[in-house]
Amino acid sequence: MLAILAVFGVALAMAMRANLAARAESRRALQRLQAEYLATAGLDVARERLSTDNAYTGETWQVAAEELGGRDRAEVTIDISPVADRPNERRVSVVATYPIDDERWRQQRYRLEHIWNHAPDTERSEQ
Repeated sequence: MLAILAVFGVALAMAMRANLAARAESRRALQRLQAEYLATAGLDVARERLSTDNAYTGETWQVAAEELGGRDRAEVTIDISPVADRPNERRVSVVATYPIDDERWRQQRYRLEHIWNHAPDTERSEQ
């Protein structure tokens, strides 16, 4: 009887461990997706600002946990820099970090880069 209980206990422990690992991976996937959405929103903000203000150089903003429907905050950094030898173009770099309150190794970062040109048909995107 003791052997059966021991085998059952080991099987239960292994099942719980697998469940916890799957749950952690699911959380990381959700965080990666949230970071991607935030970076895309940051790129949209940069495009809008550059379309009205050529001197815009970027910004950093934090998103409250309540706005994301959870318990974690996020940060989006937009950086605008000139492109060498192309005076009409700007390199737009957006980095979204989610969650910002977790340990650094648990944070998910998503980066988007885009070349902005005043002529709409000459825009290029990079990832």
